[in-house]
Amino acid sequence: MALSFTEKLGFLREVTEFMEKNSDILKKAGFDAVARGKEQKAKNDTVASANEKQESFKSQLHEQTKLVNSAMLCC
Repeated sequence: MALSFTEKLGFLREVTEFMEKNSDILKKAGFDAVARGKEQKAKNDTVASANEKQESFKSQLHEQTKLVNSAMLCC
């Protein structure tokens, strides 16, 4: 079963949090968790912001469609 958008973003946030909490151990293993965590957090924030904008557009489109449809009924 595929994850929903919210589940995917939540998972990415959990991974980012894990990297932050375990950065010392990950660094010893050769993984720069601080840098990667910052990159991922920025991506997460961009995705969340873009999604909010997209949802706003959907709402506007829905309202505009209702206006168009109601205008067509009167003719």
